[in-house]
Amino acid sequence: MATSTSADTPIDNVYGPLHGAINQTKVQLHGAVDGAVDATLGKVQPAIARVQQAAHDTVNKVGDAAAPGAAWLDRQSERIQSVPREALADARAYVVANPWQSLGAALTAGLLIGRLTR
Repeated sequence: MATSTSADTPIDNVYGPLHGAINQTKVQLHGAVDGAVDATLGKVQPAIARVQQAAHDTVNKVGDAAAPGAAWLDRQSERIQSVPREALADARAYVVANPWQSLGAALTAGLLIGRLTR
């Protein structure tokens, strides 16, 4: 008894040798497509690598340009945050040194605000 191969399928029996030629042509065309894709990739990959490197260089330049601005903002932020703390410390020291004057100023400010908000 003969063993069955992929060429001995029922469709081969219907189409005969023409089917084998079609299969062979399909295999050749697949090879041609794969070869064309590989050749195109060989040409495109260096360009993609150059674009990728340019993008990385741009990111580095932008980051380097932004660093001094970020450092300045950090310094300004620290200075701005320290102003209220210093003002509170100065006010506390004044109230401790001059309690009656502080009380009079607070009462006067309260009366003025009360009259203005009516």
